[in-house]
Amino acid sequence: MPRSKTPSGSSALREHTFFSDRDLGKRFPELLRTAGFDVEIHAEHFSEAAAADSVPDTTWLPVVGRNGWVLLTHDRAMRYTSRERDAIMEHGVRAFMLIGTHKAPEHAENFVRSWHLIERFLRQHRDPFIAKLHHPTPRELERKRKPTGRVEMWLSWEEWRSRRG
Repeated sequence: MPRSKTPSGSSALREHTFFSDRDLGKRFPELLRTAGFDVEIHAEHFSEAAAADSVPDTTWLPVVGRNGWVLLTHDRAMRYTSRERDAIMEHGVRAFMLIGTHKAPEHAENFVRSWHLIERFLRQHRDPFIAKLHHPTPRELERKRKPTGRVEMWLSWEEWRSRRG
């Protein structure tokens, strides 16, 4: 994925730093870096031994929030596990869950093709959130030459606050 194929200019890419969770491995964030995105990788901030699940999400999520990074993860359980969900919201994290059982190159390609949608979503939502990044449907893949994914709010700051009473 050469840099020139990114839908937005390189200055727009540098407005955001993304944090790639350990569940996305090393290949996915490296592909995004190659495409021109600023990406922090879990294993680069926590030792390799610690990256093997010994660092709880509630430990590294505050680091993501404090640095203003945008979380990219494949761990859908974060939406349903109250400790992780609360840590995302309490620490001001904006999070995208990459949906689907795709390999790293497919997730990275979908992210790059959908960048304009992700960027718009980030501009519209400054408060913490959990959103989903879907891949194109099989029908869209058949009908369009370079179909984009779809970004969908999963849990907004307002919804989270109202549930907590």
